[in-house]
Amino acid sequence: MFENPDFVDPSTMKGKDPYLYDYNSWSPCIDNGDPEYDDPDGTRIDIGAKYFVQETMDIDDEFMPKNYILSQNYPNPFNPTTTIDYTVPAGIVSLKVYNILGTEVSTIIQGVHDRNTHTVQFDGTNLSSGIYFYILRFGDKEITKKFTIAK
Repeated sequence: MFENPDFVDPSTMKGKDPYLYDYNSWSPCIDNGDPEYDDPDGTRIDIGAKYFVQETMDIDDEFMPKNYILSQNYPNPFNPTTTIDYTVPAGIVSLKVYNILGTEVSTIIQGVHDRNTHTVQFDGTNLSSGIYFYILRFGDKEITKKFTIAK
């Protein structure tokens, strides 16, 4: 088998020896060693010299988003398209665009989203030059950002 062993980037291993390699949890080296030997957790030994501690992921895993984040669009100002990144927990989400008078001019997204960071493209071709607001709504939370269309 000639697969990438998926080592953890040593620069991200806080407080550990930068010359000591560690596997990512999805590495093909995990539980693929000699079937005659077991790791301390009772699984098949890992390929390599170091035991990989296998942990179960909880729904509140530290790497999964728990907050709502609406990033500033880029580029800004733009013509005719821009990119918007947002992070939400799982649930019903809407992202809408409003003109300076507060009139809704576009719905970018509306529906159920998984807990993650998402990226959307907004096409402002049908809008005139000016300042607009985009609002991310999730449950009773709302975040507003401003962008400019320059034609």
